[in-house]
Amino acid sequence: MKDLVPAWKANSLSHNWFNEFDQLFDSLFETRNPNVYRPACDIEETEKYILFSLDLPGMKEKDINIEVKDSVLSISGERKKEFSEDSKNYTGRHYGFFRQSFRIPKNVDQDKIEADYTNGELKIALPKSEEAQARKVEVKSKKGHFLSELLGSKEKES
Repeated sequence: MKDLVPAWKANSLSHNWFNEFDQLFDSLFETRNPNVYRPACDIEETEKYILFSLDLPGMKEKDINIEVKDSVLSISGERKKEFSEDSKNYTGRHYGFFRQSFRIPKNVDQDKIEADYTNGELKIALPKSEEAQARKVEVKSKKGHFLSELLGSKEKES
């Protein structure tokens, strides 16, 4: 899961300290600015897939965008405030635009990524390619297999 870092941190060779400063600056004022919206995100990895789960309560499907480009998964959207202009309001919720990006590991089959949005939770499944999944190797001691032939030729050389 070490590959699942935010995209702006993923490549230390092209690390841009200004991006890190911007992230730090944004996080300092996040609690004071109701227009900064950062949905909670969990990442689960198994042998067969990687699953992203984001809490996006009150959002509509049409306001959520998911894009995969150059091995980067970007999730963005906007949680809109729906108050009437002539009322007095107090809000403890965060509203506004958000964008989260993650570098996708090489072992993910990008053509099979799926997303589901139900009850305010966005789930994005990134299936791992068949080649990347672990497989059991059977141990054999019979002659006639490639490895026994290879080892047999090395024993003759000794």
